[in-house]
Amino acid sequence: AGGEQMKSQKQINEEIEFFRLLQIRGMLKLEKAGMTHSSGLRIRPKVNKEFGLKPKDSYDKFIEAVQAAIDKHIEKKRAI
Repeated sequence: AGGEQMKSQKQINEEIEFFRLLQIRGMLKLEKAGMTHSSGLRIRPKVNKEFGLKPKDSYDKFIEAVQAAIDKHIEKKRAI
């Protein structure tokens, strides 16, 4: 076993959260371009409270808020 260490549950949870943010950002970009989920549902109403946004805020504002959260994860990872 060559120096590989097990990831802690905290590290795994942080990676899952990072991936979830990337998914949300991608879904917002697709919706902005006019695409919707096959169910017809949109992502903005599901995440507006999480990011402190209003349901009627622009896609750009939603994308900026999600990108800021992504950037925080990246900065935290770099600081390690």
